[in-house]
Amino acid sequence: MIKMEEISDLEKPKKGKKQKSIQGTERLVQRKDFMDEILQKLVVIKLTEEGEPIVGKVLDHTPYWLKIEDPSERIIYLNKAHIKTIIPMKQGMNV
Repeated sequence: MIKMEEISDLEKPKKGKKQKSIQGTERLVQRKDFMDEILQKLVVIKLTEEGEPIVGKVLDHTPYWLKIEDPSERIIYLNKAHIKTIIPMKQGMNV
């Protein structure tokens, strides 16, 4: 026989880390990505496969995709699963 406490444990969401707030109630803390920090900035992106890094401006992002504009004004959509490193470039750097 299943107890009521066990049922309520099954209904709880499993994602996120529990953290106590100032009021003492528990809440889930979701992971934050840093994509907002590089929006509209020039970056160098190294992919998991060997090859030339991609240089461009980050136009937009979704949970799985990045939208990049390269120096020749082409739009490139990159799946985040294939990105190894994103390096923000300084403002004065030339491509």
